[in-house]
Amino acid sequence: MNYLKFLFLFIPYFAIAQGDTPTTKAKLQLRLSYGLALIDYGKDFTQDYPDLSFSDVGTLINVEADLPLSKNRFIGVGFSKQIHSKNIDQSNLGQIIGRGLILDNYRYTHLKNYYDIHFRKQFQNRLELTFGVFYYNEYYNEINLDNLQNQYLYILSNDEQRDDNFGVSLSLVYLFKINQTLDLGIVSRLGYSENGLEHIALLPSVNVKF
Repeated sequence: MNYLKFLFLFIPYFAIAQGDTPTTKAKLQLRLSYGLALIDYGKDFTQDYPDLSFSDVGTLINVEADLPLSKNRFIGVGFSKQIHSKNIDQSNLGQIIGRGLILDNYRYTHLKNYYDIHFRKQFQNRLELTFGVFYYNEYYNEINLDNLQNQYLYILSNDEQRDDNFGVSLSLVYLFKINQTLDLGIVSRLGYSENGLEHIALLPSVNVKF
């Protein structure tokens, strides 16, 4: 994972060395991206009963709106939703002190919503480099065992973490020009916060210029 992060951070320096792109006349650009997101903390949520760990491979959808600052520089805002999930069924479960819990094909989801402001620069070799600052909130499930009047209960809760969840993102985009108003692209994105790596993502994208 450290090797992947190093490679991701190295690529933009190669892109910057290639020079600027020609002037763009678009007043507004909208981009929609959807693809795979990779993390390294899915196993951190492992519990003895049941196992709430999830796959390190999930999905990320991203929507951005950008306005031009100059001929090849933009400022914009974005929203992203990152999801990692798995199904839990009876085969995952055991019993504690004679009490059992059955989750039949229960869909466990770990969710993060990102809200960002970013700056983007275009280059003449169809590459774009974007740096952003984001705030995010995180949702995940917990299952706890509690004792109420000598009756043991399993409590399934959806927790939300909103305290000081800030971070930065770096994206590199390669564009395939279709016409004057439409581009297709491949987005590689790195998200990092004070908690560590949030995602490495690879996202096909559609970019519309107005």
